[in-house]
Amino acid sequence: MKARMLVLLLPFLVGCATATEVATTVGVGTGMITSEQKQAIDRTAVKAEKAARPITEREEYYIGRGVAARILSRDELYNHPETIWYVNHIGNTLAINSSRPCTYNGYHFAVLDTDEINAFACPGGIIFITRGMLKFVHNEDELAGVLAHENRPRHSKTWAESHQQGQVDGSRHHPGHRGSKGIYGRSIGQSGKPL
Repeated sequence: MKARMLVLLLPFLVGCATATEVATTVGVGTGMITSEQKQAIDRTAVKAEKAARPITEREEYYIGRGVAARILSRDELYNHPETIWYVNHIGNTLAINSSRPCTYNGYHFAVLDTDEINAFACPGGIIFITRGMLKFVHNEDELAGVLAHENRPRHSKTWAESHQQGQVDGSRHHPGHRGSKGIYGRSIGQSGKPL
C-alpha cells in the first residue's frame, strides 16, 4: 500500500502538475484517494510548479526595486554628483564587460550616505556602495574590485537560486590589496574631495 502511494505521489514530488493530475485521476479511479483529495493534491501541484519556475528578468528587476526601497528606508542616498557619476562610470564599465552585460532595466549604481564600510547588490542590477567603503578603498582598482564583486553572477538570474539555497551572504566586503592608482590617477577616499 505504501509503495502504491509513493508511486501515486512521485509525480507531485518532482513538481509536474500534469503528471500529478494523471496520477491523481488514476488514484480516484482505483479508489486509493477521494475526489476531494485529488482536487487538493492537484491544486497544490499547480502552486508548487508555479513557485519553482525560474523568474523572468522583469520579475528580478522588480524584486530588486523592492529590496532597494527597503535599503533606502534605512539609509539615504549620498548627494555628490561627481562621486555618483564616477561610481556609475566604473560600475557600468565593469558591467558591460561582465558575463551579463545587460539587465532588464540596466545597471544602477548608488552611493549610500553612511560611514559603514559595505557594498551590496540587489537583484536586477541595482548595486549599492557606502560612503564609508569609498573612504576605505585607496584607489580605483580597489573600487573596481568591490563593484565587480557585487556584479558577480549570484546577483543575476542565479540570485534567486542562491537566495533559495541560502547562499546570498550579507558579509562585509573589505578589499585587501593596496595597489596603484586607477586609470584616472585617483586615490579614492584620499583625494581631498568631500565623500
